[in-house]
Amino acid sequence: MTALQTHCRLGDLSIDKVNVRRTGRGAEPIFAASIRAKGVIDPLIVRLNGKGYTITNGSKRFDALAFLKSKGEAANGVRVTDDYLVPILVRDESDAEARETSLMTNIIRREMHPVDEFEAFAQMIKDGATVDEIAGRYAMKVPQVRQALALAAIAPEIRAAWREGKIGGEAAEAYAQTQDLEHQVRIFNKLKSRAGESSAINQEICGGHNDRVDVLLKFVGQKDYEAAGHHINSSLFDDDDRHPIAVTNVPALKAMAAAKVAAECERFKKDGWAWAIPRDEAPKDIYAWRRLPGGAPSKEQKAHAGCTVSISFNGQLEVERGYIKPGDKVRVEKTPAQKAAAKKVKITKEEAAGISGNLAFRLSKTITLAAADALIKDPWLAMRFAIAALASGGGGAMRLEMHGMPELGGDEADNEFEKYFALVSKKSTGELPAMLATWLVKSLNFQCHSASSLPLSSEYAEEDAPIILNEINGEELIVALRKRFDAADYFAGVSKELCLAAIAEALPKITVNKSLPKAKIVAIATEQVPKTGWLPRELRTVHYKGPGAKVAGKKPARKKK
Repeated sequence: MTALQTHCRLGDLSIDKVNVRRTGRGAEPIFAASIRAKGVIDPLIVRLNGKGYTITNGSKRFDALAFLKSKGEAANGVRVTDDYLVPILVRDESDAEARETSLMTNIIRREMHPVDEFEAFAQMIKDGATVDEIAGRYAMKVPQVRQALALAAIAPEIRAAWREGKIGGEAAEAYAQTQDLEHQVRIFNKLKSRAGESSAINQEICGGHNDRVDVLLKFVGQKDYEAAGHHINSSLFDDDDRHPIAVTNVPALKAMAAAKVAAECERFKKDGWAWAIPRDEAPKDIYAWRRLPGGAPSKEQKAHAGCTVSISFNGQLEVERGYIKPGDKVRVEKTPAQKAAAKKVKITKEEAAGISGNLAFRLSKTITLAAADALIKDPWLAMRFAIAALASGGGGAMRLEMHGMPELGGDEADNEFEKYFALVSKKSTGELPAMLATWLVKSLNFQCHSASSLPLSSEYAEEDAPIILNEINGEELIVALRKRFDAADYFAGVSKELCLAAIAEALPKITVNKSLPKAKIVAIATEQVPKTGWLPRELRTVHYKGPGAKVAGKKPARKKK
């Protein structure tokens, strides 16, 4: 087979009937920009047909030349007309041979590795080209070029891993969310075998749910973020519109969000509040602090209280007002409106004494662990809970995902579906309910930070937690609660009055001198009260029949359908 490389007039060219590429014509050809700048670099493969030449490979270049001719434009400085000389490679082939040549040249080709392409763009920028020029020359959109340049700014170690196939494009894109190359490498080395998992990389760079990129971007504002010189990337590797938002500099976005929160704190201080701080800088026990009464605070009340400022799940400013720092002995007088509102609320003496947020948190963990102890013994009830959680979306105390307490192993999901499916496949039908219960209990989480939020509280707003606790075998749950109840921790954490009330309730025949120091009363309560089977009201289910059972909570009424 002989092939002759030469030139011919543009007017002597036409598309061969055997050319396999027939789709994608009509708009501005993708090669128009490059041919406009450099001319035709690769010869067109043609056959001689007596009147001229027919193109078996090179139809897109031909389309680009025809487009430039129609616009009166030039290719590499030479105006494109019918007399424009086009480099060609003439092959003497039959229809079948020419069709095969056309197919081979369109299918058997190896694309550049993304790293090579991105690095070439980066070098062009260094040599003086602009983003707009690169986009125009290579028929790309400006955002695509910016994405390419962002991905070129990946640490050399990570680019090498990409070239070697150790990580993929999505992982590389995830690393590009921070422009700190040392930070990228630290994450890469830390993740080890998971260094190619975009979800793990995102977790390291973006953080947890409070640091979600879409939430922070909504809070900061896309215009302000871009005005600061940053960009938002749609994925280079996934055309799905549901692909998570990616930005070129997550640390910068976090810094802008933090600065906006700090500015809001200053605004609240100027408005008269004694202090205002970002929520994540507040002490862990802030929920146990005194709070101003409800209603609009007075100027004097503001002077002794403060606020926490944070970003909500939907990207809005979230402010909690009225915290009074421990040690502040100033008495805060209620305004007339607050006094009127307080009269409408009936609070028992025991409720007024209350428990701290820290103790409520520890009790909520006790409830969770006890519920897990009891539920795992009833696989069929666990299956019913699983179905209900799946059907309802499972957004409360039971989720069909691993977000339970660490003590239950609720943070150990490793996303290895294939491994667990293989494990399940080995189990018999009779074994599956028990296996489901084993994993379902890991999803339990009744943790909270205030007495009113405890799942057995009359004020508890979520419906699923009381249902779960009241449906679990009553005797098993009470046994588990008594086993998990830490009497020493509880009595040390409540007031002297609550300790005496517990002793009177559990041991009515014992008289304790109220003038004794609290430490001695705590010791008596810790030693004697648990022996009676007594549980604090925060741990009493509808099945509780121990001392003080008459004040146990009622089973919540089901909503009418």
